[in-house]
Amino acid sequence: MTKIKLFHNPEDIKTYQAGELIFSEGDESLFMCDVLNGEVELSRAGRMLANLQEGEIFGEMGVINNAPHSVTATAKTACEVVQLDRRRFLFMIEQTPNFALKIINVLAERLQRETAQHV
Repeated sequence: MTKIKLFHNPEDIKTYQAGELIFSEGDESLFMCDVLNGEVELSRAGRMLANLQEGEIFGEMGVINNAPHSVTATAKTACEVVQLDRRRFLFMIEQTPNFALKIINVLAERLQRETAQHV
């Protein structure tokens, strides 16, 4: 899995306790996240989809297409995440080609895994 390290501004780091909700499926996509430490569980309709660890991102799809979050993100363990709002995300995409390529790579890996599961 491609790992992404965002620019870590202290004001963008959020701390969650195990079991704490980060966002719910259907919430407005105001930000994407990069896991600094700990684990985050992604689920849809109560079904666990993935456990994410340090350097893995989530929430980017809604930020990209300006749609509600398609999953629920919950802190599986105590964790810290960097939240990147839509404005900064778009700035990073425009100004940092390497960041854009890493986002594309994450999306391609996820699509490849999903496609392999349905073959």
